Amino acid sequence: MRPPQVDLPSTEQKCLPRGHCAQATTCARWLVVLTPGRLVDDMSLSPKFVQGKCPQHLDPRDFHKAAPAPVPTVHDTPAGLA
Repeated sequence: MRPPQVDLPSTEQKCLPRGHCAQATTCARWLVVLTPGRLVDDMSLSPKFVQGKCPQHLDPRDFHKAAPAPVPTVHDTPAGLA
């Protein structure tokens, strides 16, 4: 199963927890693809971090990348039919 595609603003940091994080697979900060220039942090080191209730958690549904519109198939007309 592929993780959901999230389009997190480049100003938001990506989270790479060093330990276990129960919310990682449901967090846009963890799911976002690492791109050049994006800051990386370990949100689990925050003194406010409680397992299962991360204060930095972002719902990926709020940052869901829109699926591209389907492109219609165009076929060449066989010779003699045009």
